[in-house]
This record gives sequence, C-alpha cells and structure tokens, in this order.
Amino acid sequence: MITYFQANNIQNIDNSGIALEFNALQNILIGPNASGKSNILKAITFLKQLITNKGSISVHPYRFSESDKCSSLVVIFKIDDIYYRYSVQYFINDKRFEKEIFEKSSNNKDFITIVTRDKNEIIYPKPIGEIAIDAKTSIIALLTLLQIDDDVHKFFHFVDQYIYFVSSGDSNIKEQLISLHNDKKSDRYFSLMSQRLEELRLGIQSIDVSPAHYGKRDVVLYHHDIDQHLSIDLESKGTKRLIEIIYVLCIVRPHIVIIDEVENTVHPSVIKKLMLYAIENKQQLIFSTHTRELVDIHIDSHYPSKKIFFVSKDAHGSVSIIDTDSDDIELDIHDNIYSIPPQKSRQFKNKSNFLQNSQPHATISTKFL
Repeated sequence: MITYFQANNIQNIDNSGIALEFNALQNILIGPNASGKSNILKAITFLKQLITNKGSISVHPYRFSESDKCSSLVVIFKIDDIYYRYSVQYFINDKRFEKEIFEKSSNNKDFITIVTRDKNEIIYPKPIGEIAIDAKTSIIALLTLLQIDDDVHKFFHFVDQYIYFVSSGDSNIKEQLISLHNDKKSDRYFSLMSQRLEELRLGIQSIDVSPAHYGKRDVVLYHHDIDQHLSIDLESKGTKRLIEIIYVLCIVRPHIVIIDEVENTVHPSVIKKLMLYAIENKQQLIFSTHTRELVDIHIDSHYPSKKIFFVSKDAHGSVSIIDTDSDDIELDIHDNIYSIPPQKSRQFKNKSNFLQNSQPHATISTKFL
C-alpha cells in the first residue's frame, strides 16, 4: 500500500508542496471543483509512469508560473512489511531526471539508501561496471532491466503491476473485456462479474462476450426486465463506469486502486458495495469525490477504514490540504460543505531526502545517451 505521498511544483501544486499520509484502506479527497483533487491523483499516476518508464499522462509544472524548476515527488510503499521510499526530481518540460533516491526501511523511520542517481552519476554499493543511461529513463527501470538488485526488482514489479488508475473520463472497458475473453480463466471472470452485477440489483443478470460476427465480438449484458441481451454500447455511461470499477476491483485486483470522481455517474449506495468488495480483497482505495454521502459512509473493518483529506485552493490558486479524522469533520451539506475550521490545518512536513547528505558506498560515472 501507499503510506505517504509528497508533491512539489506540478499541476496546481506549487513549490511549497503538499504531503498526504495514506494510513487507511480508504483514502478520500473531498473538496470543491477545480481545487486540485484530480491533480493529486494524476501526480500519483504520473509517478508510477516515471518509475516504470511506461505510458504517458499529461502533466505540467506549477501552472500559475513560468518556473523551470524541478518538480519533486516522494512516495513510500509498504511491500511485504518493508517500507520503500522513492524520491525524484524531474524536469517535466524537458522530460529528464535530475535526481533519484531509492531507500528501504523495516520500521518506516530508519531508511537505508539502496541506490542514488544524481545527474550523470549512479551511487550503488556494488560494482556494476560502466553503463550508459538515458536521462529520460528512471534508475529503477534501468536496474530492473539489468536484474542486479532484488529490492529494485520487487519495487518495480509492485508499482508496475499493482497500481491501477480509473479516470473520470471515457473508458475502454469494452476493449478490455473483449481482450479478457481470450484468457483461459475468462469463464470464471465473467461469472464473477455477473454475480457482482446481480448483487447490485440493477436488473442485470449476466455479462459476457458474444460470438464473433463478421470477425468482430461484442460485450453483451442480459437484462431481466426485457429478457434479452443488449450490447454494452447501448448502456448508459454510469453502467459502463460501474462495470469498469467491478472489473478493476474483482478481476484485475490491484493492491492500490486510484479513482477520480468515484461518484461520477454511479449512485453512492452502489459505491458502498464496491468499497466492501475492495475491503474483501484488502485493496487500498484512493479516490476523489464531491459527495458528502461518501464521507459519511461507515464500513466495519478490522483495518483502519477511512482517512479524509480536505482539498482547497490558497490565495494563489495552489492546492491546500487539510488532513482530518472523519469523526471531526464539520461539513454542512447545504451551506458550508467546503468549510472546515482553520484549527484543523496541519503544517506540511517535508520528508524528502534531497536536502540531506547521503554517504555513498561507491560512485560510478555514467554516460548519458
């Protein structure tokens, strides 16, 4: 799971930065439109793509200035009782890495440096010879490719395989399900999805992929009320999004699911059921919402069940975060939904290691391509 995330100079997050401690299975970002909720989720997803050197998501440096400074991101993952901290300074405009630090700890306090990359140098405790690296490739992706460090490989695999982002825009769920149909376990997968859809009492009994007609397949849903199958293309946007979330939670089953505007076209009562599915699978949810009903949802669990972050803008248009316990929230759904007493604000504490002097074991000069 993600236990900590920090960002500076990205989207509408200025150089003073934000920090969020994700110490629950369900981490909720609530706040007004255009406050920066989606930008925080986008920054986390962007960090995944930086680490794995895969995909492309549109992000920008702090958008209210012409600053050419580095954007800084820090994340701590807990993987098999070990905490891994990855810190990066990255020039978004130039698409190049300035500095990276990768560390681990058994107690989330005493971190030991595994590898550091500082411009054209790699600091690593074991000799790896002279290597050529691209300024646009992360040191994590490089060392994973070289297969020389178990911790790096473990970290890369976790970030690559077990984090999934569901955007608030249009999805390609139809293409994903048609592709899933080629899997050897597809019958079991579609049976499970059908079961989940029926549990939600939406009048849908089953979902499947139709036989190929003229070389093309289609995703079809069987409806009780009209006693026939309908193409997913005829379903509402809300039904498609619901199916996508079920697919992610119950079939893909990543450890961390990031959902932008989780209530978008989906009823809160249905979302509560989806949350229960995530808890059953011990999945961590990080999602944004405008809906007070989701903040009020209580789900029994022996895990810390809920953490709420209030997101707003400061006087300069930058993101401001208030970390608050759910029981202490004082939101009036009619008049003051975006008003929280100022005494609940917490000061931002920078946990980045960039300003600390590390003790290198060995310095290996590298050539940039």
